[in-house]
Amino acid sequence: MEQSTATKTKDLSPYLGHIHYKDGDGRDVIARGAVWCADRAGFDTALEVHLSAQGASFLWSEEVHEATDWLKKHGHNGLMAGLARKVDGMVPVALSEPKTAHDETPEDESYLIIEEIENVEPLDMQMGVYPKLTVPAAIQEAIFGQPEPTEAEIEAAGGNAENVPTMGTYAILDAAKMPYLLTTALSQSDLEYQSLFQGVAQEELGEHAPYIVRLEGGNDFTRKLFTGLKPPLGLWEKELGIFIRSRASLAELRKHFRKFTKVQDESGKWYYFRFWESSTMTSFMSSWADLTQSNFFTTSSNHVISYLIARADKNTCHTMQLKKAKYNPNAGSYLLTQDDKNKLTQSKLMVFEIKLIAHLSQNNKAFGDLDDQRKVDLVKTIIADARRYGIKIEKAVADFAEASFLHGRPLDKDETYKTLLENKLVGQIKKSAILLDKVRSTK
Repeated sequence: MEQSTATKTKDLSPYLGHIHYKDGDGRDVIARGAVWCADRAGFDTALEVHLSAQGASFLWSEEVHEATDWLKKHGHNGLMAGLARKVDGMVPVALSEPKTAHDETPEDESYLIIEEIENVEPLDMQMGVYPKLTVPAAIQEAIFGQPEPTEAEIEAAGGNAENVPTMGTYAILDAAKMPYLLTTALSQSDLEYQSLFQGVAQEELGEHAPYIVRLEGGNDFTRKLFTGLKPPLGLWEKELGIFIRSRASLAELRKHFRKFTKVQDESGKWYYFRFWESSTMTSFMSSWADLTQSNFFTTSSNHVISYLIARADKNTCHTMQLKKAKYNPNAGSYLLTQDDKNKLTQSKLMVFEIKLIAHLSQNNKAFGDLDDQRKVDLVKTIIADARRYGIKIEKAVADFAEASFLHGRPLDKDETYKTLLENKLVGQIKKSAILLDKVRSTK
């Protein structure tokens, strides 16, 4: 039975923006679009669901604003105004005709390329397989391939290609996702690694710090990062961090990335910038122009850095590289805008909403049969209901959501469930598990 409460229609309105996605033929394309939603996070979530249903893959969006604000900012635009008029509760998404994403670029101008690798199946136990794979075959070249050196790299090596360092493979991993366990695993890995924090920050936050590690083919720890079994046998689903390719040494990369661990906003306030989280990286795709100007893709020695971001929930990876990248000694520091700060908050929520929709669709046929917008609306409502009772941990929210949908109406409308929800002596994970068991027992 459907839950009766949903996001109220009056809270929704047309939002406009530029959408980057991979079409059904695997081409990177750009379209203008309108979405009937409540906020920026809803814009991206609705697009991901809409495009997925058409066999396409949402990459990122930019210049997203409520329709009236968008038209005020950019001036009247017949195409965009027309798209805004097309969307409503019945038709939540309207897109323009897509265009090829890679327009001609001046020969001496750098440009960013973001590509998606699909069907990345994590490794299994590989019983009877010899030699064992270290990474899935689909990303073997992206992770450990040795591309020919560029002209700039040969020039930096004194004109001799033989002096160009080999392309290294690194990861920046978040110890906060496995406190004490990750640092122990690294110490036993026989791999070169170091924290991006130092001094007091490392002393106080060492078990929650980001660690840069040089990955090696054939190494057991490297293999675990790409293995889909439950920890400690596999770490793929933990999404511990991001992967990096560069000819720079670990010491040089650590020095480079330390400049980005803390950044300021426009008022001078400092923030930890958790760029090593995959959700942060994907949510900032539309802000890469600012990061490229801040040398995020090049070290001071002109060693180019490319990134690979894995999405365990979709078995995909995005690669990001800046073509014709050069270090700019006059580049300013990267500043967080208010929009950036909103993205940091929204990115985790958006990723979780997508995971929760997939979880409920898999475990409940009635939910899976709902239309895409109804799924989004229900999930947003259920998450908001859970937070009102202090239920925020993902596992607890997932159980709460399943119980809510099975019950068919808000749980706090039933006095028995409401009493449990208001019991502050019971932890949120246990509380949600009990709720789910109780609801299931009535079905």
